[in-house]
Amino acid sequence: ETTSLASSSSSSSSKGSLPYESDSSLESRSNSLDGDAASQQTASTAGRWGLPKLPSHSSTNNKRHPGNAFDDGNAFVRLYIMLSHAPTRRALMLGCGLMAVQQFSGINTVMYYAASIYEMSGFEEVTAVWLSGFTALAQVAGIIISIFLVDRAGRRTLVLYSLGFVTLSLAGLAASFYLSRVTSGHVELAVDGCQIQPATIWDGVTAYCYDCASIPGCGYCSGACIAGNVTGPFDTPEAQEFCGGNSDDWQYSTCSGGNGDSSAKNPFGLLSVVFM
Repeated sequence: ETTSLASSSSSSSSKGSLPYESDSSLESRSNSLDGDAASQQTASTAGRWGLPKLPSHSSTNNKRHPGNAFDDGNAFVRLYIMLSHAPTRRALMLGCGLMAVQQFSGINTVMYYAASIYEMSGFEEVTAVWLSGFTALAQVAGIIISIFLVDRAGRRTLVLYSLGFVTLSLAGLAASFYLSRVTSGHVELAVDGCQIQPATIWDGVTAYCYDCASIPGCGYCSGACIAGNVTGPFDTPEAQEFCGGNSDDWQYSTCSGGNGDSSAKNPFGLLSVVFM
């Protein structure tokens, strides 16, 4: 009877115990489970975004295939996969489009030549430099304001309003220069070398003081565009006829006065400050 009880106890004990596994076997099983979990997570992410699934660890047996573009990091294949995914392609086109619109708006050119633009509007050199500094400060203020409004008003709203104001500003800036040109005084006589200049969107014929002052070596005096320098016109018959030896009416490199009057300020110069 004692032998029978011992045999029964040994049998039940052997049934309840787990089979023995070595440490290397346990480590191998753990790595296999981690690999399967990572593969399932990758497949889930790819399915959620609509991207093609990458090869799993179980299918590759933890080995890299030499001809597999995913494992080799082929940039062209990955680029093709990205562009073939519609949401990613639309986001890429939107981002690149916004950058292109920003460049074509001319903001970099306007900021870089701000001082020159103010000088062309009739301001002194020192005043033009200070105004260009305030223009850059206004740009910084606009960026700070947009940071606080981007989550309240929305990015799309800010972009559309910004494009509208940029268009209005560029149109106003162009209008201020056009009005400054046509009111700067007519040219009745233009000597050789001051009659015409290279131009793209207009004929280049010297018709106003603004045109004459933009030609190197030419200046405006009492309706004549004649040769001279920053100190005054050269001693020529045309200078004697129109300027009479008086250089007070001489305007060189810029036309600050309205209707050819060098003592008057450009009435449209402030418009360039407003629209800048």
